[in-house]
Amino acid sequence: IPFGRGLRWPLANVVFAPLIATCVRAHERDLIVSHRLRYTGVPEILAGRWTGRPVVLHVHHMEARNLGLLLERWALRRADRVVVDSRFVRKQVEAEGVAPERVQVVPCGASPPVPVDAAHIAEVRRALGILPAGLIVLSLGPMIRRKDPLGLVRIFAAAARDLKDTYLVWAGEGPY
Repeated sequence: IPFGRGLRWPLANVVFAPLIATCVRAHERDLIVSHRLRYTGVPEILAGRWTGRPVVLHVHHMEARNLGLLLERWALRRADRVVVDSRFVRKQVEAEGVAPERVQVVPCGASPPVPVDAAHIAEVRRALGILPAGLIVLSLGPMIRRKDPLGLVRIFAAAARDLKDTYLVWAGEGPY
């Protein structure tokens, strides 16, 4: 969308609904799925009503505390199904007024482990100062407030008192 970040999601809610409905009809789609609730949740609900197609909203978390939350709440309450990736998010969504029978938890998947050369693992352990027998707890994700990296460090520190040679490694970028 060729306008600034501050205007992007409010304008998307107005502009997208007729475009989505046109695409759904033109391509004979049976279902509308939204992954970006703030940007496309409301227009996809409207497009679903206009085209008679069911709408599934996919939600990772409820975060906004402004007009965005009102729009997200409106869309969530009108979706045919809401898919979340954890029981925590399920509770958040249900707290917004979504009926439990319309919420489904589908955990994010992980690929099978990739074989790694033992020499490479030893090199990484040496670089990080981790003993060969040490247990590594790895956290992947942005180092941002919502992910609470400092909370993880506090919890890990408390748990690690009882564990010998246990290390926390966080891989991610951000202000923290």
